[in-house]
Amino acid sequence: TDWPVARVLVEWQELVARVIERAAIPVGRLAAVGGGLPGVVARQGFRTRAFLPPGQWAELDAETPLCAHGVPAMAANNVLCVSEYERRVGVARGEEGFLSILVRYGLGAALYGKGRLLSGEADFAGEFGHMRLFADGPVCACGLPGCLDVRASGRTLPGLADLPAGERQDVLRVRAEALGRGIANLLKMFHPPMVLLNGVYNPFADELHPLLATAIGEEFGSLPLTQPRLVFGEQAEFKTAIGAALRAGAQVLPGYFTVLL
Repeated sequence: TDWPVARVLVEWQELVARVIERAAIPVGRLAAVGGGLPGVVARQGFRTRAFLPPGQWAELDAETPLCAHGVPAMAANNVLCVSEYERRVGVARGEEGFLSILVRYGLGAALYGKGRLLSGEADFAGEFGHMRLFADGPVCACGLPGCLDVRASGRTLPGLADLPAGERQDVLRVRAEALGRGIANLLKMFHPPMVLLNGVYNPFADELHPLLATAIGEEFGSLPLTQPRLVFGEQAEFKTAIGAALRAGAQVLPGYFTVLL
């Protein structure tokens, strides 16, 4: 958390090179490189501005770490990479529509309908945490008051594992009410049959699940909306990286194999 941005990018470039080396990929068989980034990432580009631990805004340009290997490279927001993992090989495999939520230092969301990501024409934002829901909320890192991020993100989450069971339940109840309000607002506009959660709350899924389901239901009010299935992703360390690679492969491999043939 105390590294300057320049060191982060150098370390990342060396890490990518080390992964490629340890995978023993023959020369000419590396088709593409993909990376997951925090913050808003342009559809075509490698720049992002993100609020990173321990609490600072940083401008990142990941072009050099990702493009240093002589093959096509691409980057996307972390929530999109995790969602692609779940859609292709995880718990959302075979689902036509779902809402994917990623809670880490921030809060991200991705919507899938008819088997495809729903996104804007130019950018994929996914900044679910900066939905302003609380009129009396404190000022968020983005500079505006009332964001969901302040009440539900990993950035403001105490160490749940260190709390007694009763205190942990109280914290989770408050968090579930906030998160449920945000999720319900998305579901009022787009209502897939499944909501998928990944991130800091997953180790406490058994405790959070009933609280969050209740909060979402209460936020529907008298609207005749069905309660979606609430699913927590498996605990897998490298979902973002695998999802980034799957995205890169989907965009590059068809042309790559055409050239080989």
